[in-house]
Amino acid sequence: MNLDGIRGRTSGRGWQFSNIWNAICRFILIIFACVVIGYYASDLRAAQKEAKYSDSKWVYAVVVGCMAAITAFIFMIISIFVQYRACAILFPWEWILFILWVAVVGIFASMYMHENPEMDSGVHAMRIASIFDIVNMLLWFIAAVVDTCVFFMAPRRSLHTGRAVK
Repeated sequence: MNLDGIRGRTSGRGWQFSNIWNAICRFILIIFACVVIGYYASDLRAAQKEAKYSDSKWVYAVVVGCMAAITAFIFMIISIFVQYRACAILFPWEWILFILWVAVVGIFASMYMHENPEMDSGVHAMRIASIFDIVNMLLWFIAAVVDTCVFFMAPRRSLHTGRAVK
């Protein structure tokens, strides 16, 4: 099956470096988002087992983590079939995810980064989760900046002829 027409012009080499690099970066984003989901969902599950209410802060963190993981997966799959700069048109959604991660960091870092986790494993786990929140925020910031630069700095081509637009 020849996918060159779907993937766009690949200069005869098949996969471009940008496609592979994008897939690797998106996979890393998926992993970090899943780690955050695991930390906060385990607390939600424990609260459900004890018949307690689910705190909206934890639900928000899990929802943002799920949105980030799904977005990274979709972007990774899209980059398999089209050139990276065609994926970069979706940069506004990455900025939205960055802002959502900023809110998660603001909520949980203010709660747990100043706590002393000497004998409390729950506080220690939430400090680790807060560190993963910060990493996710920084990774989505980097992805948004890179895609914004690629979108605005990539050479423009005509949709009809494929020639460069002046």
